[in-house]
Amino acid sequence: MKMTKILTILCLGVFVLQAQDITNKLGGDTANETYDVTDSANNVLFRVQGDGKVGIGTETPDANWDVHGTVKAFGAWALDAYFTETAYQASTDGFILARISNALGNPFGRIIGYTDSNNPPTTEVIRQTINVPVGSGNTIAITMPVKKGDYFLISDGNSGANTVNFYINWIPLGQ
Repeated sequence: MKMTKILTILCLGVFVLQAQDITNKLGGDTANETYDVTDSANNVLFRVQGDGKVGIGTETPDANWDVHGTVKAFGAWALDAYFTETAYQASTDGFILARISNALGNPFGRIIGYTDSNNPPTTEVIRQTINVPVGSGNTIAITMPVKKGDYFLISDGNSGANTVNFYINWIPLGQ
């Protein structure tokens, strides 16, 4: 037998041993209907249930996105997803990250965070102020927790901060 045939057989054998089994059983809208990715020992690695719940490392996801084990996520949130002086209701627990950068044309900037069950919210939770030379490139930021169902609002405190680079991001925690 030639050496190339032996190497080819060995390589194919390695790839076959590494292959994962995928089954598609979705046919309804219940948790009993599933789409599974399993390993060679039939352990479920990834499951999509007919009711829309997705599990990684679990055969019984009990949330829309249920991960058992370590999670790593990389990426960025949309920088202009929310506006000042507008109340939003939180669909999950989470955090607001708000920042002002480079006070262009205005040496004074302020961020005020409000959250509670009122619409608009009236409880001031955090306030940050900046007073720097125009165009110095400084930044101020706040991070504020918000409970599911509560409203949140980020204000510039009528400081004219809306004329600078103002960014508001929502960071959700679970559902």
